[in-house]
Amino acid sequence: MIEVRQVNRSFGAIPAVRDLTFTIPPGEIAVFLGPNGAGKSTTLRMLIGFLPPSSGEITIDGAPVRTNRAHDTALLGYMPERVPLYDEMRARDYLRFVSAMKGIAPAERDGAIGSVAERCGASTVLDRRIANLSRGFRQRVGLSQALLGDPPVLVLDEPTGGLDPEQAVEFREIIRSLRGEHTVLLSTHLLDEAARLADRILILHEGRLLADDTVDNLAGKAGGARSLSVVTRGLTPADLAPVESIPGVRSVQVDREGEQVFFTVETMDGTDPGAEIARFVVNRGGELIRLAREAPSLESVYLALTAGRGRGRDEDDSHAGDTAH
Repeated sequence: MIEVRQVNRSFGAIPAVRDLTFTIPPGEIAVFLGPNGAGKSTTLRMLIGFLPPSSGEITIDGAPVRTNRAHDTALLGYMPERVPLYDEMRARDYLRFVSAMKGIAPAERDGAIGSVAERCGASTVLDRRIANLSRGFRQRVGLSQALLGDPPVLVLDEPTGGLDPEQAVEFREIIRSLRGEHTVLLSTHLLDEAARLADRILILHEGRLLADDTVDNLAGKAGGARSLSVVTRGLTPADLAPVESIPGVRSVQVDREGEQVFFTVETMDGTDPGAEIARFVVNRGGELIRLAREAPSLESVYLALTAGRGRGRDEDDSHAGDTAH
């Protein structure tokens, strides 16, 4: 479990994180979202003990996080955006070094390495030099080192950054497999990735927490318009023009492909005109192939929550050598 209570962090006179409070229960995957300068990386650095908070408290499984991390390494595994790998080392030797740093008993190190490497899909490259590994395999070795020692909490900073689409899909599958066994907090700029991975979304903006909830609940709180996706056959776009006058319909977008007409109906808050639309199509002599309700996308929810709040600090806005982003 991760608990953050009334945490603030400033760089000189400039606040990077303000009155931040949240809890991530055991076994959940939570995702940090926010523009550059929102305070995501600063928060992650405080979570791992790299930066102390200016005020407030952070605990991992009930133990306070300290800048002296000797105790915390058993509780938390960290994968930074740019994993600090030693190019001249073989992957197995690097993981042995990390095992020693984490206090894993010498007799148990090779077994632990084999286990995490297999889970992360890195078994085939353990005896290769890190300098010769692809970006995808370097990331797998990076996640392997975070998992060594089986820490209850994992913090992953942009774990799929720089991966090609196929590698990113495979890496997300590995992260999903951690659900229930580890509490995972990751940051990403990719909204679709957040929606696919997260049990919980935390949206930061200018150092403040704007939202902390599931994707579905955020959609409801944001008041985003829901929509209906409809596919028909036997009608023309002109035949469907009266749909706009059905109570609860805000707008209609129509497209046609061959004999099928596709239209998306944006509905007004608190309404569900689906049954009336279905009756309209059938009464007009059309065939209703599909009618599905769709919640607002995470993108629309995110934009609604951050609308009018500015873009935050620039990515290179740094203070005392540490970027607040």
